[in-house]
Amino acid sequence: MRLGPIKLLDSALCLHVWSATASLRAYDESPGVFLSSIAERNHSACSVSERAKLCARCLPLVFLAACASERVTPVYDPAGAIRRLDYDTDRDGRVDMRAYLENGRTVRIEADGNGDGIVDRWEYYRADGQLDRLGTSSESDGVEDTWVVQRGDEMRVDISTRRDGVADRHEFHDKGVLVRSEQDTNGDGRIDQWQRFDGGKLRELLLDTSQASGRPDRRLVYANDGSVQSVDSDVSPK
Repeated sequence: MRLGPIKLLDSALCLHVWSATASLRAYDESPGVFLSSIAERNHSACSVSERAKLCARCLPLVFLAACASERVTPVYDPAGAIRRLDYDTDRDGRVDMRAYLENGRTVRIEADGNGDGIVDRWEYYRADGQLDRLGTSSESDGVEDTWVVQRGDEMRVDISTRRDGVADRHEFHDKGVLVRSEQDTNGDGRIDQWQRFDGGKLRELLLDTSQASGRPDRRLVYANDGSVQSVDSDVSPK
């Protein structure tokens, strides 16, 4: 049985860490005293984000048909249909990739990209055989916490910063460049932080300081050097 082309991650790209400015700690709500310090609350999310962005540059590597037959082990259901194919892609005697099938088509692939025996990459396929989304583990520990969806030049990266399976940070890229992001920083299901980027640099940060309304009430504008240029409390509803 032949499977569509698998796109594998270039693990070396995942070493890069992004250190952009994240959220702000609050705070005295009186005018002029809002900005007190830069919090580290989202630093890990930013690092995961950059790794996901770089890892999304998937490299077409192999067709399953190219694998030697002795390195592929089919798993059958009671009716005799193939439900899974186990692969030893580097021929070291250990399974490092599993393809799950339904009605003869691939629906999901799980892979161990670094050879430690733990799944760190998940690929989900649509009914037409095309890759729908790519999942990764920021800690390479078997916990899927980052998902990448690409349609043409546009790419969305969804991140579970708490690593609980719930995506609370969403990044939007155009032609490989981050243009905006939104995040639920307190886990209540409402977005309370919006970032706008220009040329990959943070230019504007909108905040819901109540972390309850889902609407911004503060705007921070950033200069070219990353410093805060202005703080505005007169923000029009989104």
